[in-house]
Amino acid sequence: MEQFSHHLLAYAATASISDAVLPLQNAVYFENRGWLSPMSFNRAVLDRSRHHACRDGRTIQAPTYDYFEVDPPAYAVSGGLALPRFEPSSACTLRTDSQATGLRNASIVSFTWREAASAGCETIAHAAAAVKTYGIAISSAGGAAPALFLLMLTDKPSKGPSGGVDGRYQATRLSIPDGAPAVLTALLPADRTDAVYQFIGSGRIDAISAVASKEKGPWNELFLSPLYRGFTITIIVLNSAFLLCSLWKLVLAVREGGFVLDRRNAIYFAGVASCILSLVYLPMRKLQLLRIILFQVGGLISAMAFYGLLLLWVRILEAVQHGIRVWPFYTISYVTMILQVLGFALMMCSATIGLPARAESLNVILWQLIPMAQLISGGLFFYYAYKFSPGRQQFQASQKTCRALRQLSHIAIAGLFSFLLVAVNNAVTLFFIPNNGMMILAIGYHLQEISRTIRFAALLLLLGVKIPERRTSTDDRKEML
Repeated sequence: MEQFSHHLLAYAATASISDAVLPLQNAVYFENRGWLSPMSFNRAVLDRSRHHACRDGRTIQAPTYDYFEVDPPAYAVSGGLALPRFEPSSACTLRTDSQATGLRNASIVSFTWREAASAGCETIAHAAAAVKTYGIAISSAGGAAPALFLLMLTDKPSKGPSGGVDGRYQATRLSIPDGAPAVLTALLPADRTDAVYQFIGSGRIDAISAVASKEKGPWNELFLSPLYRGFTITIIVLNSAFLLCSLWKLVLAVREGGFVLDRRNAIYFAGVASCILSLVYLPMRKLQLLRIILFQVGGLISAMAFYGLLLLWVRILEAVQHGIRVWPFYTISYVTMILQVLGFALMMCSATIGLPARAESLNVILWQLIPMAQLISGGLFFYYAYKFSPGRQQFQASQKTCRALRQLSHIAIAGLFSFLLVAVNNAVTLFFIPNNGMMILAIGYHLQEISRTIRFAALLLLLGVKIPERRTSTDDRKEML
């Protein structure tokens, strides 16, 4: 079971980056108009130097990052800066009175994440929605709506840049916005917030102007790169192709009257449902609650379908081999299914309402047990598949039964390989994220997508397997679709 997606939400970005030297297009400038002469301002704009902040020097420069997985068109916003305050009696709502606004015709609105969180904003997109409402109110009162929302982050990651994968993006309720922000949004790294906040608070707010321009930031440079996006599109195309081919075969089977709603086809339809869910969530941004829910639901359905496939395989084997002891396989399969459902329930609770510390510890332990159970289940499968494989003396069955078992074995091996990829991904994520955060996370997402695609293909291929269902007196099985 893929724990990875929600595990990311608690991860603090750890990749290293140096932002000592930043060119003009990668930064936001703040100018104190009461002190700067035009010559000094021009000199500051042309200077591609290191960050500097000086109360008497009158200029400060800092990097900004785009919202994670959002790539707005290039922009350059300049003008007044407004620092609105939040309504004390209303969740995540900005005050619009003249005293609180400070500058009605400001081009840029800014506040810290600490202020937003204290006022009830649950996500960055939620705070951006408050800025959108604020701009509408200002515009209705005869002012100009701000062109840019600059959020000053306050939670410093242990290593690496701000603005990456963390809990400020994902909502805990579907009613809270957590997709693309409603207004143009830039993020100020947490390690620059104190200096910038002190600078803009050292004098009159109407004497401060700012210049901001687009900068993707290190996270988006990777996750919005053509290579990364191209891989995701490839996965979507493959899943679509597998699904369409499978549905076409289903239509032909129904037209020819050869379709029977049995255990095999119930497993097949579960594979269809999980594949359709993948086509819904794959284009979505990774840190949206809806995507996480769809991802986990799809994972649970495909996992249960695969366990059903294994149980179908061992049931046929048991029917044609008298005296075979398969209770260990049944036991570990059902235990794994129960653990999987419990893990799904805890994951959904953690992603929505949150879990107490003890329950979170149980969640961690559970996600260590599931891969172990899957490994044991896979080991037992390979043991029985080898010992009772067609062609060995112990195996006596009709040609059709042998063919069905062989086909099911190949499909099961593909499914087990998909679980192996997930286990490798979880291990790599656990042990290597602290030093190689962004790249490991990117690889981890792709391993998830590859493993799901392999599992979908395996489950959809089940439609073409003819399953023998029951013993007759004249043959070892009666062949049925």
